[in-house]
Amino acid sequence: MDLPKVFLTSGGTEPASRRHPWIYSGAVAGVDGEPEDGELVAVHKAKGDLLGVGFYNGRSEVRLRMLKFGPPEDLPGLLRGRLRRAISLRSAVVPPETDMFRLVNSEGDGLPGLVVDRYGPYLVVGMLAKWTEHYQGLLVDLLREELSPKAIFFRAGGKVAEQEGLSPRAEWIGPGERYVWTKEYGHKFKIDLEKGQKTGFFLDQRENRKFVEGLSGGKVLDIFGYTGAFSVYAASGGAERVVMVEASSEAVELARENFRANGVEGVCEVVEGDVFEVLPEGDLGGPYDLVVLDPPALAKARSAVPKA
Repeated sequence: MDLPKVFLTSGGTEPASRRHPWIYSGAVAGVDGEPEDGELVAVHKAKGDLLGVGFYNGRSEVRLRMLKFGPPEDLPGLLRGRLRRAISLRSAVVPPETDMFRLVNSEGDGLPGLVVDRYGPYLVVGMLAKWTEHYQGLLVDLLREELSPKAIFFRAGGKVAEQEGLSPRAEWIGPGERYVWTKEYGHKFKIDLEKGQKTGFFLDQRENRKFVEGLSGGKVLDIFGYTGAFSVYAASGGAERVVMVEASSEAVELARENFRANGVEGVCEVVEGDVFEVLPEGDLGGPYDLVVLDPPALAKARSAVPKA
């Protein structure tokens, strides 16, 4: 493969040789060629030996995201192999009656900066690195061939997109729709794929929700409840009363729909308002046997820690 070449400094070669997937700008000594941001390049150690291949981004502090250590391989074949391995793993570990889950988890699946979540017949792609934009057409082809989704929704935005030089986007490839009903451990949830948090749902909390279901009984308080997932599990687990506090009116409406869909509207109730105002001022009918606290990020940078 005739790829542009990137050479590392002596100091940058050591951590890269330990197979860290990120190589920062200060570890790059020079570039042979004019790679576009997001393009695949050959990465060489300070003495010239080939280290592997990775995705280059000249405007990002993470200058290289390593895709493979060792000799180059055909990019479509390499991406397809990583995708198939991720699919195989999920087939083995995703619980029954569950059709929403993280299918590709970035570096964890050897695809740095790429997140793919499945929601029933749809895929949502979180674009966290420039290469996902540069090779978007290839990704669409591979995802269609391996998974046959009804449609694919690509999402990029916020600080990550700015740092990576990604064009902000929220676009469907295929006939998509904003809302979709999905299942998790048999529980039904209506997901906002276009405007929802993360890619529509906090998929990483699945086993915590199941854990709460096993603990529940008596009275449960669900703080920062979003669309009511923890509340649904608590009610399913035998809670006599569940009170959810959430500030977003759109999330509250979805929570109420989720309560009705799971037959727990008689157990779950919603207090709509800012948690920091509701808790000090309101009488929420405590004490409670179980409190679920899943707050948003209160400090997204070290400088914000004192205020948080």
